Amino acid sequence: MSLGIPNNNEGLYEAVKYATDKGAIIIAAAGNEGRTQNKSRYWYPAAYEEVIGVGSVGMTKKRSDFSQQNDSVFLVAPGENYKSTIGLTEYTEMDGTSQATPLVAASAAILFSADDNMTIDEFKNYIESCSEPLEEDFCGHGLLNMEAMFNECIKNIDYYISPINKNSVLIYNNTADDLNAVGIFAEYKDERYVSSVLSDIILLPKEKTVIDCNDTNRYRKFFLWDFADKLIPLSESR
Repeated sequence: MSLGIPNNNEGLYEAVKYATDKGAIIIAAAGNEGRTQNKSRYWYPAAYEEVIGVGSVGMTKKRSDFSQQNDSVFLVAPGENYKSTIGLTEYTEMDGTSQATPLVAASAAILFSADDNMTIDEFKNYIESCSEPLEEDFCGHGLLNMEAMFNECIKNIDYYISPINKNSVLIYNNTADDLNAVGIFAEYKDERYVSSVLSDIILLPKEKTVIDCNDTNRYRKFFLWDFADKLIPLSESR
């Protein structure tokens, strides 16, 4: 949520509580008054305990001078000179905690692709254990480290299969053994199998690859099958 208001609002808090009680992870911009006398003012919903507040750093990993200076900042992410939207069709470079916040939201989405039962407490634990510590105040648990969070999330998963994107899936062999398998894009109609496209997959340990498919509008599921072991299913991605 790249937005905020400078005062606590009962209706807003009720909405936040409703969403988080249902399992939603809410990530919000901490505010951009760091250069003003209001630099320590709380902005909502970032200041709510249930919400992950995001501050900003620049390329040097120094806290952005506009980033809010209070304990609502749970972590920081790059928020300077970022390409951002104007209206519906245009882009420009902008600074702000609003630019940093989507990077944290994207990291949550990536972790959800590996663990769709992840809770907000688990996500916070990934942030706390994997963020890069920074010396400056008001940087929370430090700088977002999406790669470290992802590796921690999948450490007990043998094969990570991304959701089907526009025309491909990412496969990562997270084991210590070679992978010799078949990737299957499967087409279903009324929940019944119709057809498929097969790809041979050979991956070394800790190696990844992208499998392309030209018509993922048809092929709604992807399966990874162990080719060498009588086609035992290893993983499925929708």
